[in-house]
Amino acid sequence: MFRFPVTCKFQWFVLLITACLFPLALAAHGMMLQSSDSASAAASSDQPGQAVSETQDDIRALKRFTVMAGTWRGVGQVQRGSSNGSWVEKGNCAWMFQNGQGSLTMNSDSMRLFRSLQLKARSTPSDLPDQLQMIVTWPDEKTNVLVRSDEQSNEQVSVFVSMPDQTPGYRCIVRQISEIRMAILLEQRTTATGSFRRMAEVGYTREGEKLANANSGERQCVVTGGLGRIAVVWEGRTWYVCCDGCRQVFEDDPAATIAAWKERQQAERQQKGSDPQK
Repeated sequence: MFRFPVTCKFQWFVLLITACLFPLALAAHGMMLQSSDSASAAASSDQPGQAVSETQDDIRALKRFTVMAGTWRGVGQVQRGSSNGSWVEKGNCAWMFQNGQGSLTMNSDSMRLFRSLQLKARSTPSDLPDQLQMIVTWPDEKTNVLVRSDEQSNEQVSVFVSMPDQTPGYRCIVRQISEIRMAILLEQRTTATGSFRRMAEVGYTREGEKLANANSGERQCVVTGGLGRIAVVWEGRTWYVCCDGCRQVFEDDPAATIAAWKERQQAERQQKGSDPQK
């Protein structure tokens, strides 16, 4: 009778043990991956609520610009009152929430003066003064940072100016004429001590509904307080948001978003109650 050598018997034994243990090892590895994914999901679930909390200061700081959220039709003029060189454009303004920071961004491929305007409430880069800022992205993708001048601005007009050492320098004036109309004037100076000269101005008219009034019965965006144009549902109740950026924030963490909105509403009521002029 033929007999396997001892070494062959040992090899077959090892193969048999490996075949038995391999499925168990795969199952254990799958359980470890599932546990790791669950832990990651649990960790990430805390981030949306934290992001909502961190952006409340930005929302309050940019409150005067909430009227800008929406779609706008614009007519641009190089010279005021002249159709020579004029053009028509369309832009969309929406909230963006990234890395614990909220900002308003207006952009469109059809905008001629700039590719986008971003309004931010915190200093970026950090060596700039801690004021409201406008990041202008030009059609060639280059950018400039302008800072809001408190001396030249008021509730209806916001003046954003380049830093004094920037050449060429720019001044962008945003006029909120009404809830459905606004104008953006862009000026330039070629030297640090020169005067600003008009480049062009775009007058915008809102498409669709106007912004909600805080004291009216109109539906409000649960994230920023603007006009609620988009319906979102949570636990059987319908809420409204003003743009896709706010909808993303709401869907990431509805409970935290609603809690922040209620706190903001209560703070506004208390502020109005303590102000005898209101």
